[in-house]
Amino acid sequence: MLVSPVLNGGAVVLMDSPKNELEFVPVNGTKQAMDAGYVPVRAVELGEFIAALKEANAQLTAENARLLLWRSILAQQILSVLNSLPSQK
Repeated sequence: MLVSPVLNGGAVVLMDSPKNELEFVPVNGTKQAMDAGYVPVRAVELGEFIAALKEANAQLTAENARLLLWRSILAQQILSVLNSLPSQK
């Protein structure tokens, strides 16, 4: 549950909707939301999701570094080939 920092601002619960979307539902609407098929998101699920995002980010960062290295190597090879061609004057 998240509580608003504004006095009497209310509180909300993060819920997974039947459309598989995350929505903040006011606490006083939680029962109606659950009756409509919403499911409260548990903190452990958020932790697992964040961990999966961190892992995916690390993999993509490593792949990006690998691709940048390959681009540099290929650019050097292309320049080497171009420099070895006889000049056309």
